[in-house]
This record gives sequence, C-alpha cells and structure tokens, in this order.
Amino acid sequence: IAEPVVLLFAGSQYVDSIVNMKVFAMDIILSPLSGFISYQIVLPHNKERIFFMSTTVSCLLNIGLNMLLVPIFAENAAAFTTLLSELTNIFICVYATKKKMNYRYIFSDLRDYILGGIIMMGCLIGVNCFDLNMYVKLGIDIFIGCIIYFSVLLIRKNSMTKYLIELIVRKVARK
Repeated sequence: IAEPVVLLFAGSQYVDSIVNMKVFAMDIILSPLSGFISYQIVLPHNKERIFFMSTTVSCLLNIGLNMLLVPIFAENAAAFTTLLSELTNIFICVYATKKKMNYRYIFSDLRDYILGGIIMMGCLIGVNCFDLNMYVKLGIDIFIGCIIYFSVLLIRKNSMTKYLIELIVRKVARK
C-alpha cells in the first residue's frame, strides 16, 4: 500500500520514496524488537558491554554501508542499511544473551505475526492486480489486510490476540 499512501499524503513529486517506504515498513517490527531486547533483556542482565558493542557495531555498519551504497542507490540504500543495522543489533544481543533467556518463548508469537504478514501481503498483491481507483484500492487493502491478518492470528491461537479479544468481550459485557 506504499504507492497510494505516498501519493495520497505527499503527492506525485514524492513517488521516488515509495521503495523507501516499503523498506522502512519492515523496520516497524525490527526497531521495537531491537529496543525490547536491548532495554528489557540485555541491560537488566547487566550486559552493558554487550549493549555498547551491539550499538557501536550496528552504528559503524550503518555508516560504512551508507558511505558505500548511498552514492549508488541514493535514499534506498540508507533505508536498507538502517534495516540491516537493526538486524545486526538484534543478532548480537540475542547471541550474547541466549544462555540466559528462553528466546523460543519470547519469539513464539513473532512467528504468528510474520506468517500473518506474509499471507496478508500475498492477498494484497492479488488485490492490487485489479485495475481500481487508487483510493478504492487503498481502502480495500486496509480492510482485507486487517481481516486476513487477524484471522491468521486467531487461527494460530496467538496469545496476544486471544488476550485482546477477551479484554474487548469483558468491556462489552460490562455495558
């Protein structure tokens, strides 16, 4: 849905940023995950050196790859290197704390989110094959995307989704 969002909110003069938006969309998951692992796992376990090292390595990787790739690929390279530096930070922190943490448990719901996202993306690619008005297509994408994503989470019995439904049912039942 990057193209209609960019065209709707920024205009056709920003059409080159569509690829950038697609790359940064993946960072919506990686950035909070990186922050969670760094600030909720690494630092509370007194692993400040690991935190410093992962942050420094990620930063240097980002700067180095930007210096190499931005002259060739412009802003798309910056988006890609940011994503890669987030992944690097996550990998270093997880690797350094894997003996202290049960990452299988922590990441168990993440599989559901990734699966839901992949299935949703496949369906949205199918919807976008139809020649529809950009605004109609955006509305359909959002509606169908939400339905498919949450359906996958329900089918997979995702714990957070079950909790949210229980919370909503309790709130509605009170009224």
